[in-house]
Amino acid sequence: MQSDSQKHPTSKEAEEQLSGVADYLKTVAGFSRNAKLLLMRGPVIGLGFGIWELLFNIYILSLWSQNPVFDEAYLSKILFWNWFFHGALVIPAGMLSDIFGRRNTYIIANIVAIILKTLSIFTLNPTFILTMRALGGIGEGFHAVVGAPFMLEHSRPKERVHLFSLSSFLYTFSETVGRMFAGFLPLWFAPMLMVDGSHYLSLRVTLACALPLMLFALIPIFMIRESWKRQSLATWWKNVQNHATMVKLAITSALPAMADGMVFLFYNVFFSRKFGATTAMIGMIFGLGSLFGSFGNILTPLFVKRLGKVNTIVLVEMLAIPFLLVLAFTSNFTVAAVCFVIHAIMTSASFPIANLFQQEIVEQNERGTINGVVHAATEFPRSSTTRLAGALMMTQSWGTMFLGASALNLAAFILYWIFFQRIETARREVAVEK
Repeated sequence: MQSDSQKHPTSKEAEEQLSGVADYLKTVAGFSRNAKLLLMRGPVIGLGFGIWELLFNIYILSLWSQNPVFDEAYLSKILFWNWFFHGALVIPAGMLSDIFGRRNTYIIANIVAIILKTLSIFTLNPTFILTMRALGGIGEGFHAVVGAPFMLEHSRPKERVHLFSLSSFLYTFSETVGRMFAGFLPLWFAPMLMVDGSHYLSLRVTLACALPLMLFALIPIFMIRESWKRQSLATWWKNVQNHATMVKLAITSALPAMADGMVFLFYNVFFSRKFGATTAMIGMIFGLGSLFGSFGNILTPLFVKRLGKVNTIVLVEMLAIPFLLVLAFTSNFTVAAVCFVIHAIMTSASFPIANLFQQEIVEQNERGTINGVVHAATEFPRSSTTRLAGALMMTQSWGTMFLGASALNLAAFILYWIFFQRIETARREVAVEK
């Protein structure tokens, strides 16, 4: 006969899982005022960025009907210069936020980025569009660097894993809605403009809908009070001490960024060019990827509790690579769409935890600067591979793009585990001793 423990081998595990869920809900219910304000921002900005990110590349290529210069090579040039300036200013952005504070730096950078986005879509001048998107990288670089330290410093330690994960969920879920709307809105605007849904005018009006949403998303940041003691340049320089950690973070950020530059920024073009997908179809695929990815964000804290942050990050990123490899060679639209969605789930789940872990292993007064260095090590490599991707797209060499991205991701997360597993273990041991 079987013993009770043999009959019910998972009863203890089930109790632990229920306890974990209860703790999760209790932590979320007890969020501080600042944490709640930070959560409010996610749905609005996600909606705006969902629209923009889905359609901007397609919009640029739609301008080809007005001027043949607007081809894949021109698009890759826009992305190159955008990410180049994005990377060139992130170190000064981090430095300035360490000296003057995060809040004002964040707000000003976002407003500048929104203005430059607006200017870039209401012209047919290739040079002006290129200039606006290049300069837009400056504002985008500033708020990318400042955002994570700002969130960490305006939340309590016990709520941070849940805040980063839940904030990412709300952003990603609303981004899903934005992408789905972005797929259908051009078709809705087209009859009013007396054009078809793929015409640049219908795409332009849809992109314009994203801009006020991005602006409204700043309201919760205005409502957060920040008391920041300004530092001198000499003090700032002395505060940057974790040089070895900074180098490791830079290396493990550069490799996946190169992969992003080869494929992530061009997924919409990939589905449009290789499979002839419409904006509605692309919006649906991207939307499903964001939707399921957002639920992955909610569940991530449960995996972190069991596996730790580093193991969770590496595990989900490694599981994503096979689906990227399938995308390299499949000629079946359905298979490609399913692989894209699964890959999006994996990468979305790891992002908020990786962001939080990066902020936790460095000191407060150096977070902005180190975040700036890491972003620079992200943006420059990403910008370089966008040029390569542009050349490969011209020859329809999709397999080369996805194979290269897979190899870069594999190397990145092997190194990530080697570099940071010991650091996390040491931090846990110190926490237990305290």
